[in-house]
Amino acid sequence: MVNETWPPVFSLDQEKILNLLTGDRFYSNPSAALREAILNGIDAVHRRRNLNCDISPEIKVTFDRAKSHLTVADNGVGMNKTEVETLFARVGASAATDEEKKNQLVSSGLV
Repeated sequence: MVNETWPPVFSLDQEKILNLLTGDRFYSNPSAALREAILNGIDAVHRRRNLNCDISPEIKVTFDRAKSHLTVADNGVGMNKTEVETLFARVGASAATDEEKKNQLVSSGLV
């Protein structure tokens, strides 16, 4: 039976939404997800170098074959709790919000 309350309550099927956003349909091919993670690392390192030009940029990609686990790590600016909540956990959010920052980042304009 259909819920009789009005206005209707908006809800999401969390499992299906997560599959859409993280599954094989989100990127055009499997390497696109890896490319995105590496470009995010490059952007984070670039932002940190803007704050402290003395750092030596480092991005490391490792694969644990036994666990089928891929890791992309960098020494960029990192994310605090608020940034994780407002940027990482929010679809469509970006640390590069104004045009000047977008023009400085490697991944801007790439699809």
